[in-house]
Amino acid sequence: MTDHSLLLLLEKLRGCLAKEGHTSACVYLAKLHSLCESSRVVDRSEFERIVRNDKYLWFGMGTIGDIYLHEPSNRREFEDAYFEFAKVCTDTNLGSPFSTDALRILDKLKSRRQDFA
Repeated sequence: MTDHSLLLLLEKLRGCLAKEGHTSACVYLAKLHSLCESSRVVDRSEFERIVRNDKYLWFGMGTIGDIYLHEPSNRREFEDAYFEFAKVCTDTNLGSPFSTDALRILDKLKSRRQDFA
């Protein structure tokens, strides 16, 4: 598993949310970051469970990015990091129907962005 990539992406997501004051989402991502970097088996299992099953991670975070991030460059950075996070999860057997849906939605957003560029 590419823990380093996941950790960097979680930090990037948290940074984007922090720029616009979304503290509860930042706390959630900090917890996920801590679980990911832990060497304890129980923490790693909890991280994997959350990544595979938590609708808030895959749809709540996406909604925050879509609706509540007002700075365009920050929103784009968030979407890019969110897409990469979903991709790394899928590529490392942490994928789920939720991450697959998120990838499909984010891929459409990226395509639309290119159409308007």
